[in-house]
Parts: sequence; C-alpha cells; structure tokens
Amino acid sequence: MKKTKLSLSISLLLATGAVYAEEVKTTSTPVEKAVAASEETTDDSYLGFTASGSAALTSNYIWRGVSQTMNAPAMQGSLDLNHESGLYAGVWGSNVEFGDNTSVELDIYAGFSNAFKVFNHEFTYDVGYLHYEYPGQTDLNFDEIYFGLATSPIKNLNTSIYYYQDLQVFGIDANDRNIGYLDLSTDYTLPDWAWNVNLLAHYGYYAHETQGSDYSDWKVGISKEIGGFGFEFAYTETNQADGNPATGDNYVFTVSRAFGDPSASVSLPEGFETSATATLTTDYMWRGVSQTTNGMAFQGSFDLSHESGFYIGAWGSNVQYGADNHGSLELDFYTGFTNDFNIGSQAITYDLGWLHYDYPLESSSSNFNEVYFGLATSPVENLNTSIYFYADVAVQNDAGVGYLDIATDYTLPSWAWGINTSAHYGAYFKDDSADTYSDWKLAISKELSIMTLELAYVDSSFNAIDADNRNLSGARVVGTLSASF
Repeated sequence: MKKTKLSLSISLLLATGAVYAEEVKTTSTPVEKAVAASEETTDDSYLGFTASGSAALTSNYIWRGVSQTMNAPAMQGSLDLNHESGLYAGVWGSNVEFGDNTSVELDIYAGFSNAFKVFNHEFTYDVGYLHYEYPGQTDLNFDEIYFGLATSPIKNLNTSIYYYQDLQVFGIDANDRNIGYLDLSTDYTLPDWAWNVNLLAHYGYYAHETQGSDYSDWKVGISKEIGGFGFEFAYTETNQADGNPATGDNYVFTVSRAFGDPSASVSLPEGFETSATATLTTDYMWRGVSQTTNGMAFQGSFDLSHESGFYIGAWGSNVQYGADNHGSLELDFYTGFTNDFNIGSQAITYDLGWLHYDYPLESSSSNFNEVYFGLATSPVENLNTSIYFYADVAVQNDAGVGYLDIATDYTLPSWAWGINTSAHYGAYFKDDSADTYSDWKLAISKELSIMTLELAYVDSSFNAIDADNRNLSGARVVGTLSASF
C-alpha cells in the first residue's frame, strides 16, 4: 500500500511489495511513444542505452474497444530500455478484472524503430514482438508481431498505421482465433491561442477466423500536458454487439506521466513540483503479507508537492485476495505535510498526513483510512533512519489498531558500486493482542539511471494461510524494478 512522502524521499526502503506495442493502453500510438522515448530519456546512458518509464491512472482500461476492468479504474505503467540504434525492449503492466482470479496483465515487448525519407518526407517505421502475460492464468497468454508506420505530413499533425498479427490460438475455443488487428491513429496539436490542446482520433478493425466475429472500434478525444502530466478525455465505442456491458460506449479520463522535461507545455504555478513512479515487483508485500496471493504486481504513483511542504498523491497496484476478494485494484489516496527542524546541528524531517485505501471493484466496507506521523534523520553520511506510526481512523472487524515502522538504509561507497543496503522492522497492533505480529525486511538495491533494482528478503511472525493452503506471510525473496521521474 502507498508509502508516505517522507519514506519515498529517503529511499526505496519502505517499498512493499522505446515503444509500447499496444495501441490503446495509453494516450498515444507506439511510434509516437518511440519518438517521445528518444526525446524524453535521461542524459545518463551506457553503451548507447537509456532508460525510460511511464505511469498512468485511467478511469477504464479499454483495449480494442473492450473494457479489461469491467468498466472500473486501472493503474498502469511501463519500464523501457532503449538503444540509440533503434532497438528497444520493455514491459507494460495494468490491473485487469475478468470475473476470475486474474488481476494483472504484463506485456513484454521488443523491437526496432528507425526513420527513413521518401522525397525529403520523413517516415518512422517500427517492427516488434509482443507477449501478453497473465500470471497464474497461462491459458490467457498469447503473442503478436506488429509493424507500424508514422509520419507528420504537416506541422502539428501526426498519423500512424499499425498492424498486429496473432501468433497463437487465444482463449478456450480453438475456432475463435484472432487473426489480426489494424490500428489507424491521428492527432493534431492546436496553436498557442488554443492552449496547444491536442485533438486525437483512432479507428481499429479486429479480424477473427470465426465468421461474424470481426468488429471495429473507434475513439475520439482531447489531451493536454500540464506540469509534466498528460490529461486525456476520450469517447470510445465499438460495434461488437454481444450484450456485454464491457463493449459499450465509454467516456474515459486518463492522467499520465512519462519521464522527461516537466516544463514542456504549460508549467505549474511557482513552488509546485510533480513526480511519478512505476514499479514491477515479484510479490506485493504489505506489512508482511502478500496482497497478490504470492503473484506479481505492477504499481504506479502520482504526486504533487509544494515547496512549503504540503503534498497530495495517489498510488495504485493490482491485488488478488482469492476467496476474500477485494477486486483486482487497490488505489491509495494521501495528503500531508513534511518539513525539517534542527536539534543542535542535527537536521530532522517530520511528516504527518492522511491515507485512504480504496478498492473500487468492492463495496465501500472494504475501504479504510489511516493517519500517520513520521520522523527521519541522517546521523552520518549515507546513513538514513526513519520511524513511522500509522493509526487506523475507525477500527472495524479485524482492522489493525496501528502499525509501527522502523527503517534504516546505508549507501556503500563508490568502490562498492554505491550499493544501498536497507533494513525494516514493523509491528502491527490489532484489537486482539493475540493477533499482533511483526514483520521484517533486509534488502540491497542499486540505482541504474532512472531505474532502481532491489532484491529483498522478507518474513513475518504472522501465519496467513489462504483457502488454497498458500502461505501468504512466510519467508521469501522479492525482486523489484522501479523508476522514479
């Protein structure tokens, strides 16, 4: 669940737990994203490689005209590695909801993109491979290859055409084979007097082997970048008439952030800053207990902060609780205030705020709130320590009364490659003292450009066994790849 502003600023210690080859998962086409990746990656490169990332929160994950979240919100993100030659590879993730135990989609892709000219007119081509992975639901996995062309025939107008070819049978019915998908997209950026608002349109055609299964989908919308964030409002529809409410027309709102220059377009008022994170982890551990039945999670966050110390943000992750289901998405909203004070010559940072845990696909009784207070300091160079306490606002049923979090991390010197070592101890206090338990974590991490790779050992004194006899709180090793931008 969402970490506080202070814990994020100290390190990844409290973390629990370029082309994108999908045409409608975010707000622009794959070639446009490839161009953006080349323009928005960090200056830090190694052997021609640079890293990039993105995070998005959308009111409805629409894929080829069909909701993948039963018309509920989704938190999405990507992590990418790009080479100056045009080669790229990456992963994109989102929570999904199909009415079963599927909670996350991970798309793994690799390809090559470059530009060429025809009579002094530039085109960008893109070829690649795309694997759709649904961890724990292998019968849903499938693969595509794709090819795309993009160009800008006049100033501020971008157009692209993509074709995706299925490589295997999809679903249970072997006769229902997805043959291919055609994607036509265009966008136009209005001039300065119209605030540089972007107009966008998309048309897609999905061909199936089974006669009568073909259908079209389309999308029109507007988007605008403000302070490094992208805001999009779109109308989507499809002519697939199977009575499924997931295939009807939808109004979708999306906020996104790509790693790059936040000063582009309209900047924020003086004193404000924005940030975002994208994280892929092998297990979402919260207070010593897996929130994904020992499965993978893709997570993201958005933050708006002011130089005075006030901040507000949102954090999201796919979740899976088996029979005790809270839907496939957790969204945490938080706001607070952080600042520094001195005791003698020692600087200390304090942080206090409010945190709301929301499960959009479940009843409101699953939601709860906490207030928190934290202190952090760096007693010696490269050593950080913090202590936090989270108090449940309204204890209900088996809710926790409070949670104590003590954490420390130390960054080794350059001769040890600047590896960060960290430790965490937590105590979860319950209504019934017999249910009170502890959890702990030991980790090493390393920053690589905008990416951070962490390997952690986690364990707890809690014995959480689900209905399928899976141990959700036992000792395990968790790997995490994250990007902050």
